[in-house]
Amino acid sequence: MFEVRYQPKSTSRSFVIDDGADLSLLPPCQSSLQMHVRRANYVAYMWKQAHSAHPEIPSPVGFS
Repeated sequence: MFEVRYQPKSTSRSFVIDDGADLSLLPPCQSSLQMHVRRANYVAYMWKQAHSAHPEIPSPVGFS
């Protein structure tokens, strides 16, 4: 249903939607959502250490 409604009418206007629908309002895909949750978890971990003068904050690479 989505493909039928929003497929491009011509190749020269492939990113223009005539009825004014904003495709950026679609929910994120699973991989984007997982990365957002990981980043939010890391930021929350840093804020939990905010009371310490010298917090031990690990590298964000490999943090889960």
